[in-house]
Amino acid sequence: MALRKRAWEFYYASHRRYQLAMSQSRLSTLLADYVLKDFPKRLPHEIGRQFGIFMARMGSLVESRVAEKSKEIREVPFDSFEIAVLLFRMDTLGLQESMSKSRTPVVEVGNSLRSQELVMLFAYLDSFLSDTLKAICMARPEILKKDKTLRWDEITSAGGWDPLITMMIEKYGYDFGRESLPRRLGLLDQLLKFPKRVRESFAQLRQTEKLRHLIVHNGGKVDYEYIQENGGTKLTLGDVIPISDAYVAGSYVNIKLFCNEIFVWVGKKVFNKKEAEFSQLLRMKAPSNLP
Repeated sequence: MALRKRAWEFYYASHRRYQLAMSQSRLSTLLADYVLKDFPKRLPHEIGRQFGIFMARMGSLVESRVAEKSKEIREVPFDSFEIAVLLFRMDTLGLQESMSKSRTPVVEVGNSLRSQELVMLFAYLDSFLSDTLKAICMARPEILKKDKTLRWDEITSAGGWDPLITMMIEKYGYDFGRESLPRRLGLLDQLLKFPKRVRESFAQLRQTEKLRHLIVHNGGKVDYEYIQENGGTKLTLGDVIPISDAYVAGSYVNIKLFCNEIFVWVGKKVFNKKEAEFSQLLRMKAPSNLP
């Protein structure tokens, strides 16, 4: 079947795409964090100039008048202008907060950047796991023998056997993606019989996923469960959880390595690839000081 032949090509491209996307997220976090440290000293020249214009001409204005005055001071390309607007607003809010707490205003975005990267790392992991299941089903359509139904109009509109199987795979992949991470990993383990080293990574990923859930569903703030699981924490209910770059960097490496392990195992187990074809991936190891 043509679908079986395309399965490895699809999976290989998926693995490369998500590995690249994770690296791009890491790079974006590091660059943005660097540029915004010691604000506004490290701003790129063009953005820094526009921000200076805002501070000089609008420092005494309330934020509601930014839109009214924006046409008068647009002197650089649109992207830089919009960035300057956001920086001005952040600085204004920082000044207001500092006045209420009697401290120096700081534009601090590091925790926000790292929170976003952590969320995206799991988004890429989720998508890669779904693509893993799809690739397996493309290579072994018999896995689709499930207690599920298709409408007659869906079957007749598919236009052929391969398109019909593709439709079934997409529906199965969609249902799979809605399951919890432990259930998805458990299902893949049933299909592939993962080696011990892959199973040992499950618990570590689960702990990191809990922090991701707090970011997405609780604004990154401490809840009762977090306090119970972290008995020695000094944080109290409602505090924003500080996320260090070391933690995110470790999670980035661990998730990439975990995806590599799954990719290699699927390649060998499902597609009969030789270990030598993955030599570069297999040489990658996580540093011992990572979380």
